[in-house]
Parts: sequence; structure tokens; C-alpha cells
Amino acid sequence: MAASVGAGIYVLNHLGDGRWGGDQEARLNPPPLPETPMVGQFLVPLEGALNGMADGVNEFVDFRAALPVALEFFTAAGWALVVLVPLGLFSAAIGAARARRRDAEAAAAVAEVAQLRAELERVKRHVGYPADDII
Repeated sequence: MAASVGAGIYVLNHLGDGRWGGDQEARLNPPPLPETPMVGQFLVPLEGALNGMADGVNEFVDFRAALPVALEFFTAAGWALVVLVPLGLFSAAIGAARARRRDAEAAAAVAEVAQLRAELERVKRHVGYPADDII
């Protein structure tokens, strides 16, 4: 599950990678406006705006191509979560049952030790030993 989520995040962080299919479509490249005769120097701000828009469109194309790949990884992680949650709950229930059984065994051992001490005290009284001589 963690590997699938990590892979999906990797895809979304590396949108320009050709593996996701973004290089299938033609990239937008604005024309070089400063090379235009006579008015080229006045078109420099327009060229900057066109470059910014073209970069935004190219990034959107990369995102649109990478999104299905990332969603496949996230879907795989979701299915893994659907499988792991019931398994985790089942494991927790088994662990709780084992803990209850261990606690019951420990309580039974403590009760048996108390019963054996009481029996030892009765044997010591019956035999006539002083209380401080044995254990």
C-alpha cells in the first residue's frame, strides 16, 4: 500500500517525465517575437506572456497524461487498504484473545500459589514446626 501511494506521489511530482505519456502530444512553442523586423523590441513583453501561457498549457498536458497513471497507483493502494484493514482488525482481535488467555493463566497461577502456601501453613501447623523455620 505504501509503495503504491509513494509511486503515485512520484508520478505527480515528475509530470514532465515521458513515461506517463505527456510526450505523446505536440508541445506548444510560441514564435520568437523579438526577431520580428522593426517592431520586435516592442513585442518582448508579449513574448513573455505567450511563453508563460505555453508553459502553462504544456504543464496541463503533462498533468492530464500523468493523472491516470497516478490514479492507478492510488487505486491499488486503496485496494490494499481494503484488504489490510480487516486483516488488522482480525489480528487485533486474536491478540486481545491471547492477552485475555495469558491474564487468566497468570491469575490461575497466582491463585494456585496462594492455595499451596495456605496448604503449606496447614501442614506446618499440623507437624508442629514454628512459622519462621520453613520458607
